Amino acid sequence: MVDYLRRILKGGSYYFIGLIVAGIVAYTSRVVLVRNLTPEDYGLFAAMFTSIAFFLFFRNFGLNISVGKFIPQFKVKKKYSEIKTSVISVLLFQLLISSLFVVLFWLSADFLALNYFKDPRASFLIRVFSFYFITSIFFKNLSSFFKGFQKNRLQSLIEPVKNISILTMIVVFMYLGYGVLAPVLAYVFAGLILLLLFIYPVLKTFNFWKYPFKELTVFKRMFIFGLPVMMTGVGTKFVSYFDTLMLTYFSGLAEVGAYNIVLPTALLFMLPASAIGAVFMPLISELSARKDFDRVKTGMSLLYKYLYMFSAPIIFSLFIFADILIDKLFGSGYLVGTMAFRILLIGVLFNMLSELNNQYLIGTGFPKQVFWVMFFGSILNVVLNIFLIPKYGLSGAAVATSLSYFLMFTISTSKVLRGTKMKLPLFNWSVLLLGLTAFVGVVYFIKDLVAWNVWIEGAVSLSVGYVIYLYVLKILGVLDVEEIKSFVRRITN
Repeated sequence: MVDYLRRILKGGSYYFIGLIVAGIVAYTSRVVLVRNLTPEDYGLFAAMFTSIAFFLFFRNFGLNISVGKFIPQFKVKKKYSEIKTSVISVLLFQLLISSLFVVLFWLSADFLALNYFKDPRASFLIRVFSFYFITSIFFKNLSSFFKGFQKNRLQSLIEPVKNISILTMIVVFMYLGYGVLAPVLAYVFAGLILLLLFIYPVLKTFNFWKYPFKELTVFKRMFIFGLPVMMTGVGTKFVSYFDTLMLTYFSGLAEVGAYNIVLPTALLFMLPASAIGAVFMPLISELSARKDFDRVKTGMSLLYKYLYMFSAPIIFSLFIFADILIDKLFGSGYLVGTMAFRILLIGVLFNMLSELNNQYLIGTGFPKQVFWVMFFGSILNVVLNIFLIPKYGLSGAAVATSLSYFLMFTISTSKVLRGTKMKLPLFNWSVLLLGLTAFVGVVYFIKDLVAWNVWIEGAVSLSVGYVIYLYVLKILGVLDVEEIKSFVRRITN
């Protein structure tokens, strides 16, 4: 078990560092765009990107996740021809579907610009942006390929390199005066740059010329597995993007811009779960193939125990200082999204565990269960958005998304508990809630008590709050320093 835990922590640390770097760079890109575009122009770009991104899972058909799951299994069984067949067939299939989407968006661009985006510039911009369907295939499949081979260092580089490329091109195109076209071109060209940079490590990882191309029964298996995963992805897009799609239609582009500042900001705090899940799913798949379910249960128990302990106080810190964060990073014009941001942060707490639950279900071969989790979450999201967005705008969209996350958390957790025979760590979570209550109370008390520079005030109040939080966990027996030290020694030794 130690070896598997070491791989989870080591691989997760690579991916986490990569996501942190990618997140910082992506945030820098948003700041550059916000500072150089009007809220309406940024809203137009965000609306177009969401419209494209929503259809990407119809392009992927869940096959990227299938690649990440099947490669470890083929590798264990030394079926190298199946690895080649799976990768090549998925790439060719997605290229075909992407080409069809490009044609569709080109033909409908004028109609969308007039009736949906309500901005005539969108006609040309959406045609250019449609090529993202094709170029995004490369970095999506690169990530799945390295994930399947558990090349964690290489996989961890994909997002940072992509975002650095996008930021660099945004700055260059902005300098050249391209305006709102600058981020569109940056996203379209990013996939090509990643293909050029990573083609050599791909060929070094696996020799495609050494093994024959097998019959397409392999692709059929992956497609059957990926189809419910695709529906899962559609559900994810509904929860993440349907609110933006509706805001584009019912609200102005300025509100769309504000929401697409606060939503990605809140989702940044999915990084811990995403980092762990990226490594955890292939390991779960491999352990399941070996029928080693005890280790699966042990790993899930550890995640349930420690995930919220370290992530919750960070999220609540941003909840308290939400207005300051938005004002300093993006400007006072986006403060309209402060309440929506706070609501989304609460939803993210539930979505973090849902992400890990879904990775467990996919890794153990039950993607259909994930589909039903996402299906019910998506239905709730759609219904709530229809009722809330026309009346409450940004805040209504945030409430709809957060309640959808909570429903998915409830359903997915129940499925994991049944599959692993685990019990919820209710005592640990109750103590965490008590510690968080003390943390929030102390921070607000110090904020109201003193009137210092905002940065000093934040540093002092949060530092004292963290000490109180850890003290509560320590005296109630949830934070066991010796247990953590012993665990670290087992992994490092």
